[in-house]
Amino acid sequence: MMPLGIGNLNWGAMTARWRPAPDPSRRATGAGRTWLLLITAAVLPLLLLGGWAGSLSAERTRANTRALARDTVELVAQRLTAELTAQLDLAQALAASTALDGGNLDAFRIEANRIEALHPLWQAIMLSTPAGAEQMNLPQASAHPPSPSADPSFWSVLQTRLPAVGGIGPASTAPDARLVTLQVPVIRNGALRYVLTVAMAPDAIDGILNHAGAPNNWIGVVVDASGHILARTSAEGEPLGHLASPSLMAAIAHPQADFRIGDTMEGVQVETVARILPGTGGWTVAFGIPARMLREPVRRALALLTAACLVSLALSAALAALVTRDMSQRREDERRRAGLALLASEERRLMAVEAAELGTWRWDFGVDRFDGSARCRAMLELPPAAGVDEGWNWAAQAVLAGDRAALDETMRRCARHGGGFCADFRVMRRNGAARWVRATGRRLAGGDDQPPSVQGVIDDITARRQAEHDRLDLLRRLAQAQEDERRRISRDLHDQVGQTVTGLSLCLKALERDGDLSPGRMQSLQAMVVSISRDIHQAAAALRPSVLDDLGLVRAVQALATNIAEVSGLRIDVQATGFESRLSSELETVIYRLVQEALTNILKHAHAHAVRILLNHAAGRVRVIVEDDGVGFDVDGRTGGNDASHLGLSSMRERLALVGGTMTIESSQGAGTTLFILLPVAAKTRETRS
Repeated sequence: MMPLGIGNLNWGAMTARWRPAPDPSRRATGAGRTWLLLITAAVLPLLLLGGWAGSLSAERTRANTRALARDTVELVAQRLTAELTAQLDLAQALAASTALDGGNLDAFRIEANRIEALHPLWQAIMLSTPAGAEQMNLPQASAHPPSPSADPSFWSVLQTRLPAVGGIGPASTAPDARLVTLQVPVIRNGALRYVLTVAMAPDAIDGILNHAGAPNNWIGVVVDASGHILARTSAEGEPLGHLASPSLMAAIAHPQADFRIGDTMEGVQVETVARILPGTGGWTVAFGIPARMLREPVRRALALLTAACLVSLALSAALAALVTRDMSQRREDERRRAGLALLASEERRLMAVEAAELGTWRWDFGVDRFDGSARCRAMLELPPAAGVDEGWNWAAQAVLAGDRAALDETMRRCARHGGGFCADFRVMRRNGAARWVRATGRRLAGGDDQPPSVQGVIDDITARRQAEHDRLDLLRRLAQAQEDERRRISRDLHDQVGQTVTGLSLCLKALERDGDLSPGRMQSLQAMVVSISRDIHQAAAALRPSVLDDLGLVRAVQALATNIAEVSGLRIDVQATGFESRLSSELETVIYRLVQEALTNILKHAHAHAVRILLNHAAGRVRVIVEDDGVGFDVDGRTGGNDASHLGLSSMRERLALVGGTMTIESSQGAGTTLFILLPVAAKTRETRS
């Protein structure tokens, strides 16, 4: 044991001598470093904020450029759709000519020539039968388009009977000229008579594309459903009628994507956005923005941000160096003070453990090494010398076999899942007596030089266990004495008072036979005597029902239920199984009183209409279930009843504690209450009396 006076030492005075004396020059240097630290800390956020603002501005510029590209594509798509719609409307008006009603092709030719002269974009007007036979062809001298049936849009008109926009095709007389076809059905009396084909020069499409207001370095293009170029800006190098670049074809194949990166025919990397024109059979307008134009602001912003980060890193390194130097100067003083505080804390801990007469132990479960203090080894009856190969299984051999498995499971569960535990177990002393020991511990994660372990303290609780056993034994004997006293009072009431009342009844009968009193008077006196006898009998039964001793638990519970049902009007159903032999008198009394208390609580508080009682004796246990359909109560909140009902439940739990039983309550407001009672049965039971 350490001297008790150690707790009164002035630890502040002991540690004060380790503090260095104040140095004025060091104080001035520290103040300068403090100002430098503050200035550096203020500059760092400004640099990072400036770099972040530049990056944000570049991203905003990039987003604005992309938004402009989307708007330009939408504008061109709307204009092209409007232009094609106007041309289709004009072609449909020509197809509605009355000259075609009677098949007068000469009159239709005159009208077609007049309209062609008014529309310079129309290069040819052709009229074909649904079979593809050409009925009329009015090409200008400079353009001779191929047969209309060679365009897929011709067959689309035959299937849908709706106008269709074809692709771009070559002119037979001018190889460099490219024409766009418009196919319109000629329907008379519900039948498709002809297909009117208008070959149109794509100059209007080219004009709309080049006057969309896009920057000069943007590359705009309009392609048909097959990917052939219909119009282009001056920046695009592909000729009309040729297939577009692979990157543009990929963008056209996925028009729902926002921007796609690819290369043009000239090798310029662009980000392309595309939109499909409605009602054109797959025409697409697309604009490509040079990727360099989008990346340059971001690259400059990233360069600025990188420079700001490098400067910040340099300042941070300087700041860290200053802080490290300042901390290193203080660390020595703190280490000295921490050493003294740790020494004092360890001394106090050892004193507390010794004063509480506790033993300490440690199990390094990773390497299975167990170690304990001298007092711990003495409590566990282990040898005092520590061995290097001592593991947990070696230490667990000191525990009695009946408690060893539970303690081992508790220890290993703590090692696996962490947390704390508290376990009571027995150890056999050398003199043959059992010692009750309580182990309390917790898992520690360990550190760099310490493995994970379970550590705790151990305490001898034999005296406490014996006191608890004596208290329970005393309560059991008191309860038995109460039952004996009730049995005696019951016997006295039955044998003495009952006989006296019987004699009184016989005397009254004789008086009725020989006396002068009227018969009505005698009958009244006899009824009173009978009532007194019944009341005394009921009182005797309440103190100690004779049916419990004579006929057993089941018959006693049934009699109790019958009496209560007659008085209260409750419907009480009693079912019992497994009671071929009698239980001990103590256990039968406890169960009877528990059922009696439960029925009393139901009568007082439940407002029930029906009660069900189940008794089962099996596998060395007695199960009792009492269920009612009353108002119920909140088990946790204790609502729905008064304090008396809770006192009744407490009394039932005290009776159960004497015989090692348990009780569980299930109830809720308006749903009734159910009691689940479980009691262990001793190995010996009384045989049924004959």
